[in-house]
Parts: sequence; C-alpha cells; structure tokens
Amino acid sequence: MMMKKPFNWGSNLQSVKPQGVSISDLGNERFLVRFYIEVDVDRVEKNGSWNFNSYLLVLHWLKEGEYPLSVQLNWVDFWMIIHDLPLGFMSKAIAKQLGSFIGAFLEYDTSTTQLGYKRIIRINVRIDVRKSLKRKKNLTLSNGKPIYVRFKYEKLTLFCFFCGKIGHGESFCLIRAHNPWQEYVFHWDIYLRAQSMKILA
Repeated sequence: MMMKKPFNWGSNLQSVKPQGVSISDLGNERFLVRFYIEVDVDRVEKNGSWNFNSYLLVLHWLKEGEYPLSVQLNWVDFWMIIHDLPLGFMSKAIAKQLGSFIGAFLEYDTSTTQLGYKRIIRINVRIDVRKSLKRKKNLTLSNGKPIYVRFKYEKLTLFCFFCGKIGHGESFCLIRAHNPWQEYVFHWDIYLRAQSMKILA
C-alpha cells in the first residue's frame, strides 16, 4: 500500500468483509490475500488499479517458490486514457508505442475506437511506482508538425504535485523536505486523473 503517514490497519481491516478471500497481515505493511473463486482473480487482474481508503494497493501475484515478504512491490497496472490524438493515430500500433513510453504495454481497449471523434484511446499499462508519472508525449505528424498527446490515469488517488510520484502529497515529499525554501513549479496536477468512461462516452 502506497502511503507516507500512519494508518490504523486493525480498525480499517475490520470494516472489510470479503467474500471468497482471506487476508493475512504479514507485518511491514504487507498482506497476503488468498482467493478461492477464480472469477474474483480475473476481476482483480483486469480492473486495476485498486485502492483502499484512497491509498494505492501495490499487488504482486505470487509464483511458486516466492516468499511474500521478499518480493519487490514496484509495479502497478493502470488503465489510462490518452487524449488529443490526431486522426490516424488511434491504432493498436500507436497504443503499443505510447504504452511502452509510459511503462509496459498490456492491453488496448478496442471499444474506444467507437469514440474516435473524441480523439482518445484507452490502454492498460504497467508502471513503476518509483518513477514520476508520465504526463504527455510529443508526436510528429506526417507534415512534420509536432503535437502533444496527454495522459490521464483511471483510479489515480494520492500523488505528489512536486515530484509526480504516487503515494504521498507535497507535505511528505522528500524533494521539498531537502529544499524547503526553494520555489517550485508544479509540473503535475489534478488533471492527470481520468474521468469515468461513462462520462467520456
């Protein structure tokens, strides 16, 4: 779970009454979740990212022989909306190119091709939470004109407007803490949060 302040695990876990899963507290802010219904596993895999009390959950599917307290928790799958795409740039090939720029491309939502007039595509990308969120990318049209496409993240909750990293706000940013009197420009803002696809449609 990505956070930079105290959290009362006991009282919050008591509020969760999962069906078909068991949750074990391993300590060190790690939990082992066991699923007993396959459809629940599919739903969790396909509909991330996941949050609890507005904090991002960093998930890892354990493989045989892996120890849950030693695996690296650095990657999260996000569904994203890419905006301001010109005509001819809404193909799966472009989606893969942009997804690889953001992180590791996973999936292209073909249903967004019906929204071509809105100049958007929707992709699933695995991103490294240790790095700053990508905001935009420069593309070059066939006539040589450069344009920018913008990235928005679904279910994006707490992130820092100073450094662009997930899991803390400006008050807990190490960059700001090391240089408290320096004047900063916010390069990240709330517009990185994607609207619901129902609204976009």
